[in-house]
Amino acid sequence: MNIALTTITLFSILSPGIIFRRFYYTEEFSKEYFKQSYVDLFFASFLPSFSMHFIGVTFIHFLGNEIQIETISILLSGNDNPDFVTKAFSNIHSSGSRIMLYFFVLAIFSAMFGYACKLAVRHFRLDRKYKLFRFQNEWHYLFTGEILDFPRVLGKSENISFRFVDVLVNTSEGSILYMGILADYLLSNEGGLDRIILRDVKRRFLKEDNHNNANVYYNLPGEFLTIESSKIENIHITYYSLQIEEELERQIRDIEID
Repeated sequence: MNIALTTITLFSILSPGIIFRRFYYTEEFSKEYFKQSYVDLFFASFLPSFSMHFIGVTFIHFLGNEIQIETISILLSGNDNPDFVTKAFSNIHSSGSRIMLYFFVLAIFSAMFGYACKLAVRHFRLDRKYKLFRFQNEWHYLFTGEILDFPRVLGKSENISFRFVDVLVNTSEGSILYMGILADYLLSNEGGLDRIILRDVKRRFLKEDNHNNANVYYNLPGEFLTIESSKIENIHITYYSLQIEEELERQIRDIEID
């Protein structure tokens, strides 16, 4: 039997796991999925695929139907026996519509279940409490302040109102210190930091530091400043918490806007 057919069969069996992982690693964690090699993706899909098929087969048995395990075995083994091959293709032909429906429903379920698992991990903060569930985008935890929820770190991320960032950059004019509020960041294809985006930015030329002109910052016009990671020497982050007194908060809520 052609090895290509075996490969297609194996890919079809693993497709629910691949879809599950694709929807589990979404949004700010999507780079974690794409930076994997095909070999890593192949082996990492075994367990979720087995789980999805277990649920699917259990549901099929509940409806009173059976799965032709013998047909799957023949396709995976690459058996060249004409009788076995003919029987396998005959079973596929007679049950083609049901097989397609099975994989279609399982694909939708895998996508929904994968995204639901990601939401559950994030909602219950399992990724912050346990390393087993932690995503590899360490910049997210650092920039959002969720690192404060790690077991060995003091603080709570919900108290953060905004993040203030100092970025030391090397240029042809010398070292420059940029200071501003963190607006956003972008990751490279490898999952590392690609660039950082600041707003309300000030800059300071370190070569101007002297006894008569120290710590002088210059306001930069514009809405945002983008700094490439290749030019960054280090980043200093400060988390700020703004608290409003109860009386002032009550007065703000009572304000009537015409």
